[in-house]
Amino acid sequence: MVLQPEHDANDIAQAMRLTPRSDWVHYFIDIAKAVAARATCPRAFVGAILVKDNRILATGYNGSLPNQPHCIEKGCILNEEGRFCQRVIHAEANVLYQAAKFGIITAGATMYFWDSRNRGQPCGQCLPAITSAGIEKVINRDFDSVLPQVYHDNVTG
Repeated sequence: MVLQPEHDANDIAQAMRLTPRSDWVHYFIDIAKAVAARATCPRAFVGAILVKDNRILATGYNGSLPNQPHCIEKGCILNEEGRFCQRVIHAEANVLYQAAKFGIITAGATMYFWDSRNRGQPCGQCLPAITSAGIEKVINRDFDSVLPQVYHDNVTG
């Protein structure tokens, strides 16, 4: 059977008309979830995207440095407490590194992140980097904004 491209496009368009259009927040969280599927550490699948003016600037997931072994290939390297994998770069930091690598200005952007463990906010190491990069808001998978108040609360106690 030969598929006709215009027929397939019409079927897709018809199906899309029956599905409500996502608002921007749900759309970006869904994309962050898709990015998390690229994660290479089995301990957590985390994806992050930077968005400004409803345009995606960069994406990042938790994974090893470029050209280095991944946890899924060689296993995790845990810290002394056994809580954190030291082989990976966190998705929230990775998205900032990707933006920097390509000269993308992050000031004023919003970060959307999806975490398979649903921890609710970036870790204490990523929060200062996010704040320093000028990220105005961080939206988690529950659609809650967790910055800048979370970082302020963490450092001022």
